[in-house]
Amino acid sequence: MSDRWSRRNVIATIVVGLLTCAVTVGIYIFQSPGKEIGTQVINSEKPSKKPSPDISISSIHISSVAMDVPAAFEMELEVDGSASEPAKDIIITLDFGRSEIRECGYVPRQNIKTLMEEGKNYRRLKIVEIQQDEKFYIRCIVSQPIFDRVAIGGGNLLSTRSITFSQYLDMDMDGSIGFWGGLFRAFVIFLSVMLCFKIVGFLFPNL
Repeated sequence: MSDRWSRRNVIATIVVGLLTCAVTVGIYIFQSPGKEIGTQVINSEKPSKKPSPDISISSIHISSVAMDVPAAFEMELEVDGSASEPAKDIIITLDFGRSEIRECGYVPRQNIKTLMEEGKNYRRLKIVEIQQDEKFYIRCIVSQPIFDRVAIGGGNLLSTRSITFSQYLDMDMDGSIGFWGGLFRAFVIFLSVMLCFKIVGFLFPNL
């Protein structure tokens, strides 16, 4: 192999290594770890021999701006697939505070055992069963784009979960980088690429 081809192989290896380092640093700086939505409290009862099912709020959203038309509240629940049995007799409490409920829908509808409590600004319902890796959806039309608290627990669940409106706002702000955040990320990537070329030029000035 000629010296020229050897030098090209060395340069290619260095460039690939530098770009890999730049990508790794970018991921370390910008990629935030997955966060649990809301607050989780492990049940204090003596654990059974079989793993208890756990439920999580996989997504939650409410309209961001108050308008003349009603706001939409949406939530998605999911049961962990590692448990030995489905989640049963789950109690879900929706408290919308000063926002009045116009209408609520649930999917799958047949999973609802009973609507335990119903008021102008809250709902409390019991879910018969949610299978492993199954999702349960709630959508409500409310007068204002706010809620007070959402809580999920009871039955055979490993833990109780809840989220307040302030926690939701914190989560929503963390998930949005905005225009300036995106511009800063693009600038850092550009500098990383230029740094790679500068290092290669310094190591191989006669290239």
